[in-house]
Amino acid sequence: KTAADYRHLEHINVRPGNDAPINALLSFGVPPILGLIFACVLVSMTLAEQQYGLRPLIFATKDGRGKLTVCRWLGLFFGSVLFAGLLFALTIGLSTTLLGGLEPEQMVQSVPALFSLTVPMTIREFLWLYLACGIGVQIMLTFVVWLTFSVVEQRQMAFLTTIGVVGISWLLYRVIPAQSFLAVLKYANPAAAMDFMGCLTVYRNLGISSVLVEKNRVVLFTGIILTVACAAIAIRCGVKRYSISSHGKLYRLVQKWMKALSVRYHALTAKLGFC
Repeated sequence: KTAADYRHLEHINVRPGNDAPINALLSFGVPPILGLIFACVLVSMTLAEQQYGLRPLIFATKDGRGKLTVCRWLGLFFGSVLFAGLLFALTIGLSTTLLGGLEPEQMVQSVPALFSLTVPMTIREFLWLYLACGIGVQIMLTFVVWLTFSVVEQRQMAFLTTIGVVGISWLLYRVIPAQSFLAVLKYANPAAAMDFMGCLTVYRNLGISSVLVEKNRVVLFTGIILTVACAAIAIRCGVKRYSISSHGKLYRLVQKWMKALSVRYHALTAKLGFC
């Protein structure tokens, strides 16, 4: 399979050039934690009615469940696209300004750090790929946070839940060896998508049901499925959310658990002297 994947590169023209801006982009790219912080802030502002206790009043109306949910989806989507686009423009602008210009038509396999890419592409095409990956990861993070904040209405618990989910995901990605039989959990993982540059620069196949699959495909499909699923569930929660008295048994059970965790959280912070 490896030979077949690299056969596409047999006739490309590899030549040396100014690799410094690309190397800087790979080494000092935007840290994933920055995107997560932006997602939390954006979602928190979008769901501001939770802070003021207006959620039951808003979701008791038809427009509050329908049009408002659609507007929120659009705001979160385009906000994520704009944020990721601005960060990309700032990063590549600083790299080319400080380290010299790029040669857009040079093959990206000419850069030693990217020789493992199995798809022949120019530096211009690689930059478009980088931008698309950055936007996709930011949208995924925003929708994951949106779902968390939609299910966990208590603000502090929503933040803690988000940190816990991302922390467990990142721990699995960092701890599980690439050669382990659990490697699927390492790459079928949102943390792998957050480290998309690390995935693009390393070629590796995974054995899934006796079939070799290139790991980047696993990362891509996982990110797409997670993004679509989180958005769909969050929209469903928004469209079907009614006043408190009409919540179903499952929702009331989850809220009971969240309330118990919130009481313990406040007791712990009071004991430690944080409040």
